[in-house]
Amino acid sequence: MPTILGYHLLAQRFLPIKRGQAKRQAFLLGAQGEDFLRDPPHPFRRKEASLGAFADYVNALSAAELLTQETAFAHSHPQKKDLIRAYLAGFLCHRAYWEAVGPFFRAALSAYEQTDEPARAMELDENLPARIEAVFDILLLRYETGQLPFELSLKETWPREAGVWECVSMVYADGLAQGWREPVAQAAVLKAMEHRRRWMRVLNNRTTFKRSALRLYEGLLLRKGIVTARMHPLTEPDGFDYANVEHAVWRDPLYPETEREESLFDLFEQAAERAQEALHANL
Repeated sequence: MPTILGYHLLAQRFLPIKRGQAKRQAFLLGAQGEDFLRDPPHPFRRKEASLGAFADYVNALSAAELLTQETAFAHSHPQKKDLIRAYLAGFLCHRAYWEAVGPFFRAALSAYEQTDEPARAMELDENLPARIEAVFDILLLRYETGQLPFELSLKETWPREAGVWECVSMVYADGLAQGWREPVAQAAVLKAMEHRRRWMRVLNNRTTFKRSALRLYEGLLLRKGIVTARMHPLTEPDGFDYANVEHAVWRDPLYPETEREESLFDLFEQAAERAQEALHANL
């Protein structure tokens, strides 16, 4: 979930000014991909049924398969065609980001787990992936905009307009779910979208005080890091080159035989190139 800013920042590069408000919102929602279906349960609310397995199915679809299913859905819902195309465009940006940055994230996570520097500020726990992603987000925010986390409202990454949400939920329930092993209720997708919106309200830290307060609350609940690991710190902790600005050699754990040395920022630029190619090829 913390990668929301990375996805959002890449999408902003391709968000045409002339798009209507509804299509802009659909594009930004698409840029977050299917990840909202996997969001962890809200720690202070009733747990909703998980759609994580369905999200894995969507994630496994190729760009060509996505285009085929979305085109068929658009033909059966011509009045929503523009919103569906805008959502798919954002989704292609989402894919481009993770294809470029994902290998480095896996390498950074593996490398961090092997460090033993006493100065590091993030504890090794089950929330470590979220912590690393949150640091990636603030580094990319500074790289792309020069902003600090409190200068941006996270609610901008998950805009809310009833007609757009209705269309997006139909894309999953009546479109992408056609190849899935069981029906997916549109109401369940809408609940997952609302769940993401609640998370954005919780993680929004415009005053910078919320993170400290929630850390105390987590201690009382004996659920260390369940929320704060997903909140963006003001700046990256010392003791680890999160962006690989020194261009040290790294290896993706899935492909350990290949040596690479790109920085996070190099990979973000590669993601932009991939997104542009995907948009030109498929839309």
